[in-house]
Amino acid sequence: MPANKSALIRYKILDECLRQSGHDWTLEQLTDHVSDYLVNELGYSKGISKSSIEKDLRHMKSSEGYLAPIENEKTPNGHIYYYSDSRFSISNSPLDRDDAGKLKEVIQLLKQFEHLPQLQDMEEIVLKLESKTVINCNTVRPLIQFETNNLAEGNRHLRELYKHLSKKSVIKIEYKPFGKEAFTCLISPYLLKEYNNRWFLFGKNHQTDYIQNLALDRIEHIEKESVPFIDDLDFNPEEYFKDVIGVSVTGNQTEKILLRFNPEQANYVKTKQIHHSQVITKENLKYLEIQLFLIVNYELKKLIWSFGDSVNVIEPVDLFTRQLRK
Repeated sequence: MPANKSALIRYKILDECLRQSGHDWTLEQLTDHVSDYLVNELGYSKGISKSSIEKDLRHMKSSEGYLAPIENEKTPNGHIYYYSDSRFSISNSPLDRDDAGKLKEVIQLLKQFEHLPQLQDMEEIVLKLESKTVINCNTVRPLIQFETNNLAEGNRHLRELYKHLSKKSVIKIEYKPFGKEAFTCLISPYLLKEYNNRWFLFGKNHQTDYIQNLALDRIEHIEKESVPFIDDLDFNPEEYFKDVIGVSVTGNQTEKILLRFNPEQANYVKTKQIHHSQVITKENLKYLEIQLFLIVNYELKKLIWSFGDSVNVIEPVDLFTRQLRK
């Protein structure tokens, strides 16, 4: 069984004691030393018993622990404990099989996000961790799989943009929207956000003074500009996106949306909410009606379209005919 945090602290203290050459530690002395540290340094309400210290020593010595070379020798002053190899430390000990298994699972999770700029610099660290586990992670089947799209065209810009975000650098972007003329803009970048396997950049457009939303797969060129960064302390991602589906914020006015689903779709919509504002207003054998409060945007329309004939829009009646602000 993996050790808890308190046990790991005790093992570390005992390890430091037993590594001291020329010091004879009796069981009573080890117990007093560990107890004093727990109470005086870590604020524990009480110390530890001799029987617990004996169990700790047995575990450290066992194959389930650290295979520590702990010796127990009888002397006129009582039994003393020490390391037969003064170079040993549990800090240098290889991982046990339980810990190695957990580490491999974590590495597998990290490797699914290798395209993220935050993790790209960790590639060497991950390789080192793999080399210290019992089995190389390439031979282990992942237990959790996330929805990722490492081949998306916009991913090639992630690392560069992340660098500019972290350094608060102003950037000049050449951008080519679908079906429109290309344009160039100066951006103080604030946020990279993923939605539906596409990445988007949000930042202050220096020309319009508005928050600009740019899809990374439509960016053609990025160049750093030596002009002052414009920070916007009012830009809070949680607040900015809380009333929208997706990434298009077409205004700041939320509307009541009433959707009516047939019985076949009802359970799906109840168990996988469309938005955190979702509440059920009516439910019977014929339909499920839900209410949402959202800013109407393209992603909301597209989501509703995806339900096909299983949904009817009750309010607003002009949802699919109105023009959205560009």
